[in-house]
Amino acid sequence: MQLYSFLFKPADNTSLVIWRVIFGLLLLIKTVGAIAVGWVKQVFINPPLFTLNFIGFEWLLPLPGNDMYVWFGVLGLLSLAIILGYRYTLSMVLFTLGWCGVYFMHKTSYNNHHYLKALVCFMMCFVPANRAYSIDVKLKRVKPLSYCYNYFLQNFVLLLLIVFVYASVAKMYPDWLQGTPLSQWLADKRSSSIGFLYTSEYQGVIMSWGGILFDLLIIPALIWRPTRNIAFGISIAFHLMNSITFQIGTFPYMMIGASALFYPAEKLRKLFKLKTRHPFATSKCKCPQANHRKFCCVLYISNHTSIATLPYTRQCILDRGRAQAQLANDAA
Repeated sequence: MQLYSFLFKPADNTSLVIWRVIFGLLLLIKTVGAIAVGWVKQVFINPPLFTLNFIGFEWLLPLPGNDMYVWFGVLGLLSLAIILGYRYTLSMVLFTLGWCGVYFMHKTSYNNHHYLKALVCFMMCFVPANRAYSIDVKLKRVKPLSYCYNYFLQNFVLLLLIVFVYASVAKMYPDWLQGTPLSQWLADKRSSSIGFLYTSEYQGVIMSWGGILFDLLIIPALIWRPTRNIAFGISIAFHLMNSITFQIGTFPYMMIGASALFYPAEKLRKLFKLKTRHPFATSKCKCPQANHRKFCCVLYISNHTSIATLPYTRQCILDRGRAQAQLANDAA
């Protein structure tokens, strides 16, 4: 019952709507930027001679000639529709399919941030992020609402918690704890225009441990109100530093933008100078029927359980393969 009460209590949907705009803007920058910087040409139009496909997706190949520019152009138009809230659900579903196509076309250009974007896109297909401040509301395609159920917001919070905790755990191996990878990467940066930022010989170790602590604690710190503002400031500094140092695309800005999901609606409306709406009456919010609540709870738990356990699948397969190989060697 407590889980029901938490997930189905009404929540102001301003943060969800702002997240739609921020996420859509970053998708637009990503798709248009992929064309502008030559990534589409390098990866899909003139790919390397040797490429890898995902198992089961060998049939999914890049479009011939320059047609992949059209593919990304369409994704750009869909992301603009997402920003504006124009035929939002259709635009979001089509973008998700298009982005998953890009992700699965070949494994050579694998990027875990692209996988995260695919997960977020999939989850965005099922949230009512166009019920306010959207063209769909303006054209009366959807009924305007000032609230959503809390589980729509908590879906993203739990996803971010899984992502960052796993990122922290993945760094807990000897080389990283000694600062070896970062020391090597930063050494290559010292001859660049921003090399003055990386002069300390201990910087690799400090940043390595700082990354572990940041990933482990940032989401709980954003959730807890007393530490939220401090955590947001640290998050901005951390992600901007990552962006400047490693040029890792839109991911740092996506994580900064996701901070909107943790802030109260009134503060967000004041920050973004949005028109203040009348507060919704909790007594008028319809609670879903019992069967619907159970279904949503099962879906919520199973979705995040699968996301949390999927990284272990590969390790289990590898461990099983090693065990079988060892048995074969012993038998020989």
